[in-house]
Amino acid sequence: MEEGNDYFLFMPRSKRGLLADYPELKKHEEFLALNNTQLLFVWCYACKGGPYFHENISEEELLTRCIKVSRYKFDDAKAERTFMSGKFPHKLRAAVEVMKTFEPTVRFRAKKILERAIKNIEKIISIDLGQDGESIHFLDKDGNAEWSKKKIYIDSAIRANSELPKMIEQAERGYGITDSKDKIKKNIDESGLTFLEKWHSLN
Repeated sequence: MEEGNDYFLFMPRSKRGLLADYPELKKHEEFLALNNTQLLFVWCYACKGGPYFHENISEEELLTRCIKVSRYKFDDAKAERTFMSGKFPHKLRAAVEVMKTFEPTVRFRAKKILERAIKNIEKIISIDLGQDGESIHFLDKDGNAEWSKKKIYIDSAIRANSELPKMIEQAERGYGITDSKDKIKKNIDESGLTFLEKWHSLN
């Protein structure tokens, strides 16, 4: 199994909608053109890190599930039949195409790389200094203090302190990746509810 496929991407977090839950989605005008229900349908239907993308089900079953859990409404029976035939409104189709471009595997790896980078920076700038500000890391091969090594450490610490807040902010956003699918689905299966039915019941 490819790393990252076990994780949800842009999983709904609140009734405010995906645009509120994941501000990065606002960068795409195709999503801004939709209401919360329409965007939730697009996520269910087209997101590679969504609940149904990798399931072996027919197009009709996929549409039925996505309509149900997103609570998508139709003006009349004719509109519903047209929709079920795969003829979506233009703005919905445009949003579907954008949603398909997001790669959960790449985002999963980026999340792990960033977390590792933060830990490594912490290790680099966490040199234990003596009361005189000296450290064995600042000595040359003869045991003499070498100012150039101190300067490199000071410059690195200053740059790290400047970059860490931005890195931490990005890590907290998590690239839209949320927990493992297996863990979430196990908890939901025990309750007898599907993923989005569970989400609706909690909001």
